[in-house]
Amino acid sequence: MSKLYVDNIQPKTTGGVINAKGMIIQVKSGSLTTQSVAISNSWYDLVTLNITPVSANSKILIMGSVQFDTSSSSTSAHGNIRVMRGGTDIGYSSYLSESARLRWSFPYQFLDSPNSASQQTYILQIIEDGGTTVVNQTYGITTLTLMEIGG
Repeated sequence: MSKLYVDNIQPKTTGGVINAKGMIIQVKSGSLTTQSVAISNSWYDLVTLNITPVSANSKILIMGSVQFDTSSSSTSAHGNIRVMRGGTDIGYSSYLSESARLRWSFPYQFLDSPNSASQQTYILQIIEDGGTTVVNQTYGITTLTLMEIGG
């Protein structure tokens, strides 16, 4: 039986367009491990990541989770998370805890088409619209992962 050993596999490119449709080309990951980050009534940056797509046809799969605690059993807490690329809002989700303490790993997933082979900066943000929200209370980790998918 034959064996094939390689150190690195590169997708074939033709005319500057990557021919790896549907393949994962690269992955970038970041996290916020600081405990007890209190959120107020303005957007707060949690994790920032840069990625430079190999091709303008690529898509970026954005995923991760925000660990938070609404820290209240007597009032409601509500807010939003979003992922920004430059000044563009890529994805947006809301959370609500009504008169109950909520400790949660809030997952998110968005698909972006930056249409560029230049460096892209993605920022995971959170805002508290009412009540009290604490990110990464008691050993939580908030994550942001970017996966370039050949287009």
